[in-house]
Amino acid sequence: MPRRCVYANCKSDERYPERLGDVVFFAFPKPKTQLERCQIWIKHCGRSNSQLNPSKITKNYHVCSKHFVNGRPTPEFPNPVAAVPVPDHREHPGGCRTPPTKSMETEKDSIIGTESDSDTIQKKDGTSCEVKWTEEEDENLKILTNNFGKSDWKTIASLLPGRTEVQCMQRWNMHLDPTASKSYWTKDEDEKIAELVTKYGTINWPLISKHMIWRTAKQCRERWQNHLDPQIKKSAWTTEEELIVYKAHLVLGNRWTEIAKLIPGRSDVSVKNHWKTIKKRAQMGFYRDEADSILLIFNSL
Repeated sequence: MPRRCVYANCKSDERYPERLGDVVFFAFPKPKTQLERCQIWIKHCGRSNSQLNPSKITKNYHVCSKHFVNGRPTPEFPNPVAAVPVPDHREHPGGCRTPPTKSMETEKDSIIGTESDSDTIQKKDGTSCEVKWTEEEDENLKILTNNFGKSDWKTIASLLPGRTEVQCMQRWNMHLDPTASKSYWTKDEDEKIAELVTKYGTINWPLISKHMIWRTAKQCRERWQNHLDPQIKKSAWTTEEELIVYKAHLVLGNRWTEIAKLIPGRSDVSVKNHWKTIKKRAQMGFYRDEADSILLIFNSL
């Protein structure tokens, strides 16, 4: 009988040799003699109990080499890498389908780095939802990155069903890498960003981040806007600037980008951060008598 892999959404099947390549199949531990290990394999395959349970396991049930850290069970890693659970209808929890396959370059161009524990994927109705990274997935990603390095994201993603190459790379870069994403910016990095901004402008940050090892689009954008842009003011805030923010906030609320347009040289992040100070002073009675001296003209609301 042709062997096939029952792991999550894996399509390794001896009936279709063109899919296999160098894939090797490993039979499940026998429930009668190795029940505990068999149950671990079942759990790590990510299928529901109705799809896979000890009573269904026979010699024809296999997991292929794609889903083991070392390509096969070893004393150090005897079990498959844990998969994202796959419900009966092969959808993510909450009705979200596994995101369509997309090349890494194309996908990264469409993503602006965000600091989040979730990845956004598309529902059947065209809306999006977030699939949160689990602690188990994070641990597996750490193990896989340690074994395959920080460049072979295609292989790593193949061992984390439901996650794409870009999702794995950005999860590592932004949350799990103990050195890269939290390190201080170097002078060389600052100079490189300045060169890239001159070449590509200040819109396509995903493209710029491709040239910055271990820096996301969000990190590059904020580094430029808050520290490197020569038009940014780094001097102390003046009373007039604070009055403008105070009065504009009465009309615009927390629309920091719109407020920043009223104060040349101050970024939206800078305005947002300084608002805490302005708010405290306003609660103490500052600005009330002087607010009328400031006339603001809003181009659009």
